Amino acid sequence: MIYQVAEMFNDKNKISADLNEAVETIKNMFYKKYFEPVINIMEKEQRELDLHEPKEIKLLKALEPFLNSNEKILVNKITHCITATKIINKLNTQIKITAQQNNSEHSDGIYDLDQDCLAKKNNNLMTMALIFALSGMY
Repeated sequence: MIYQVAEMFNDKNKISADLNEAVETIKNMFYKKYFEPVINIMEKEQRELDLHEPKEIKLLKALEPFLNSNEKILVNKITHCITATKIINKLNTQIKITAQQNNSEHSDGIYDLDQDCLAKKNNNLMTMALIFALSGMY
Protein backbone atom coordinates (compact mmCIF):
# COMPACT_ATOMS: atom_id res chain seq x y z
CA MET A 1 0.00 0.00 0.00
CA ILE A 2 2.76 2.47 0.94
CA TYR A 3 4.59 1.47 -2.22
CA GLN A 4 1.53 2.34 -4.33
CA VAL A 5 1.20 5.77 -2.68
CA ALA A 6 4.90 6.49 -3.16
CA GLU A 7 4.67 5.35 -6.77
CA MET A 8 1.65 7.60 -7.34
CA PHE A 9 3.52 10.68 -6.07
CA ASN A 10 6.61 9.90 -8.12
CA ASP A 11 4.74 9.77 -11.44
CA LYS A 12 5.22 13.37 -12.62
CA ASN A 13 3.15 12.84 -15.77
CA LYS A 14 0.14 11.68 -13.75
CA ILE A 15 0.46 14.60 -11.32
CA SER A 16 0.82 17.04 -14.21
CA ALA A 17 -2.23 15.58 -15.98
CA ASP A 18 -4.27 15.76 -12.77
CA LEU A 19 -3.26 19.38 -12.18
CA ASN A 20 -4.13 20.30 -15.77
CA GLU A 21 -7.51 18.61 -15.36
CA ALA A 22 -8.13 20.56 -12.13
CA VAL A 23 -7.20 23.85 -13.80
CA GLU A 24 -9.54 23.12 -16.73
CA THR A 25 -12.35 22.24 -14.34
CA ILE A 26 -11.88 25.52 -12.45
CA LYS A 27 -11.71 27.52 -15.69
CA ASN A 28 -14.90 25.92 -16.99
CA MET A 29 -16.71 26.48 -13.70
CA PHE A 30 -15.61 30.11 -13.58
CA TYR A 31 -16.69 30.65 -17.19
CA LYS A 32 -20.11 29.05 -16.66
CA LYS A 33 -20.72 30.84 -13.36
CA TYR A 34 -19.49 34.33 -14.22
CA PHE A 35 -18.90 34.91 -17.91
CA GLU A 36 -21.64 32.85 -19.53
CA PRO A 37 -24.48 34.73 -17.76
CA VAL A 38 -22.89 38.08 -18.68
CA ILE A 39 -22.48 36.98 -22.30
CA ASN A 40 -26.10 35.80 -22.41
CA ILE A 41 -27.31 39.16 -21.08
CA MET A 42 -25.11 41.00 -23.58
CA GLU A 43 -26.44 38.93 -26.47
CA LYS A 44 -30.00 39.69 -25.34
CA GLU A 45 -29.19 43.41 -25.20
CA GLN A 46 -27.53 43.14 -28.64
CA ARG A 47 -30.71 41.63 -30.11
CA GLU A 48 -32.74 44.41 -28.48
CA LEU A 49 -30.47 47.05 -30.01
CA ASP A 50 -30.72 45.35 -33.39
CA LEU A 51 -34.51 45.60 -33.20
CA HIS A 52 -34.47 49.22 -32.01
CA GLU A 53 -31.34 50.75 -33.53
CA PRO A 54 -30.22 54.04 -31.99
CA LYS A 55 -30.39 57.03 -34.29
CA GLU A 56 -26.60 57.31 -34.39
CA ILE A 57 -26.29 53.83 -35.85
CA LYS A 58 -29.11 54.47 -38.34
CA LEU A 59 -27.31 57.59 -39.50
CA LEU A 60 -23.99 55.79 -39.93
CA LYS A 61 -25.65 52.96 -41.85
CA ALA A 62 -27.37 55.48 -44.11
CA LEU A 63 -23.93 56.82 -45.09
CA GLU A 64 -22.56 53.43 -46.15
CA PRO A 65 -23.68 53.55 -49.83
CA PHE A 66 -21.60 56.72 -50.27
CA LEU A 67 -18.40 55.38 -48.70
CA ASN A 68 -15.43 53.47 -50.08
CA SER A 69 -14.51 50.08 -48.61
CA ASN A 70 -12.02 51.44 -46.04
CA GLU A 71 -14.55 54.01 -44.84
CA LYS A 72 -17.21 51.29 -44.58
CA ILE A 73 -14.89 49.24 -42.36
CA LEU A 74 -14.34 52.29 -40.15
CA VAL A 75 -18.09 52.98 -39.93
CA ASN A 76 -18.65 49.32 -39.04
CA LYS A 77 -16.11 49.56 -36.21
CA ILE A 78 -17.69 52.80 -34.95
CA THR A 79 -21.11 51.14 -35.04
CA HIS A 80 -19.78 48.25 -32.94
CA CYS A 81 -18.22 50.70 -30.47
CA ILE A 82 -21.49 52.58 -30.10
CA THR A 83 -23.36 49.32 -29.59
CA ALA A 84 -20.83 48.07 -27.03
CA THR A 85 -20.94 51.40 -25.16
CA LYS A 86 -24.73 51.34 -25.01
CA ILE A 87 -24.74 47.75 -23.73
CA ILE A 88 -22.10 48.49 -21.08
CA ASN A 89 -23.88 51.65 -19.92
CA LYS A 90 -27.21 49.83 -19.64
CA LEU A 91 -25.68 46.95 -17.69
CA ASN A 92 -23.71 49.30 -15.44
CA THR A 93 -26.95 51.13 -14.60
CA GLN A 94 -28.62 47.83 -13.77
CA ILE A 95 -25.66 46.83 -11.60
CA LYS A 96 -25.81 50.11 -9.65
CA ILE A 97 -29.53 49.69 -9.06
CA THR A 98 -29.06 46.10 -7.91
CA ALA A 99 -26.16 47.09 -5.64
CA GLN A 100 -28.29 49.78 -4.02
CA GLN A 101 -31.24 47.40 -3.57
CA ASN A 102 -29.04 44.71 -2.02
CA ASN A 103 -27.35 47.07 0.41
CA SER A 104 -28.91 46.60 3.83
CA GLU A 105 -29.11 49.42 6.35
CA HIS A 106 -29.20 48.59 10.06
CA SER A 107 -31.40 50.38 12.57
CA ASP A 108 -28.41 52.45 13.69
CA GLY A 109 -28.09 53.88 10.16
CA ILE A 110 -24.88 51.99 9.38
CA TYR A 111 -24.72 50.04 6.13
CA ASP A 112 -23.16 46.60 5.81
CA LEU A 113 -21.16 47.98 2.91
CA ASP A 114 -20.68 51.54 1.79
CA GLN A 115 -22.97 52.09 -1.23
CA ASP A 116 -20.46 54.01 -3.33
CA CYS A 117 -17.72 51.51 -2.60
CA LEU A 118 -19.93 48.54 -3.50
CA ALA A 119 -21.23 50.15 -6.68
CA LYS A 120 -17.71 51.15 -7.75
CA LYS A 121 -16.33 47.67 -7.04
CA ASN A 122 -19.15 45.93 -8.91
CA ASN A 123 -18.98 48.47 -11.70
CA ASN A 124 -15.23 47.95 -12.23
CA LEU A 125 -15.50 44.16 -12.17
CA MET A 126 -18.47 44.12 -14.52
CA THR A 127 -16.83 46.56 -16.91
CA MET A 128 -13.77 44.31 -17.10
CA ALA A 129 -15.96 41.26 -17.66
CA LEU A 130 -17.97 43.06 -20.34
CA ILE A 131 -14.90 44.25 -22.18
CA PHE A 132 -13.51 40.71 -22.10
CA ALA A 133 -16.78 39.26 -23.36
CA LEU A 134 -17.32 41.96 -26.00
CA SER A 135 -13.87 41.41 -27.40
CA GLY A 136 -15.08 38.01 -28.57
CA MET A 137 -18.37 39.31 -29.99
CA TYR A 138 -16.90 41.41 -32.77
